[in-house]
Amino acid sequence: MKLYHYTTFSGALGILGSKSMWASCIHFLNDKEEFRHGIALASEIAEGRINTQGPNGKRLLGNIEKILHTVRRNFVCVASFAEDGDLLSQWRGYAALGGVSLGFHKSALEAAGQRNHFKLLKCVYDDNDKIKIINNYLEPFLFELEEQQFSDENIWHLAEGWVAGFHVYASSFKDKSFAEENEWRLISDPTTIDHDKVRVRSGPGFPIPYFDLPLQQSLVEGQSDLGLDSIMIGPHSEQELAETAFSIAAVTKKIRVETFTRSSIPYRSV
Repeated sequence: MKLYHYTTFSGALGILGSKSMWASCIHFLNDKEEFRHGIALASEIAEGRINTQGPNGKRLLGNIEKILHTVRRNFVCVASFAEDGDLLSQWRGYAALGGVSLGFHKSALEAAGQRNHFKLLKCVYDDNDKIKIINNYLEPFLFELEEQQFSDENIWHLAEGWVAGFHVYASSFKDKSFAEENEWRLISDPTTIDHDKVRVRSGPGFPIPYFDLPLQQSLVEGQSDLGLDSIMIGPHSEQELAETAFSIAAVTKKIRVETFTRSSIPYRSV
């Protein structure tokens, strides 16, 4: 399976040059409210289930509620991908003035994520599915609690662990109106701002913190294999020249790219 990252010409050259993805802090993205929505939904579920639990379960869910209210601004970074490498809405949203979709092997993204405490998840758009995920994630914690005795401190730490793990799921929740994208995300564990791979870049209107996520896997015949299957040139009046330029960039940067293609969508913004 392949997943596609849409970006501008300059963004793509940055990825090729650094051999890494820039995973942006989720609070600085256009859909930042969706992360908060996931946190709020988990809090509602914890509150709704608290009276159905035994003493330990009540304490756990109460602590989860308290912690969730404090973590809405936790530092989580994401890099986004689509299942379709030639989607008009993505060209308009991320490469309207010219750009590419970088096609990666899913297994390569998973491997890069594992080395840096990121998980690759498909985004969830349906609210019923979100509720099911939250409840399924709660069940093992609640089941274990009623089998043993736990101190208040132990239950607090268990609640902290649940919330830390839930950050990943909350970061994969999106509004159903975006379902066409079939988006996947590389999602970090909660990250400290002084991590050695945290940087800040210039963004549209304000600076954006990001995690510099290395992609390099191995060397193949003297070229860096980033798991990059293809580079598709987006809709543009000079697709041929753009393809030539990226072919040269791949050679000069010694990066293995299996194929170069061009978008067939008849949309021209430039």
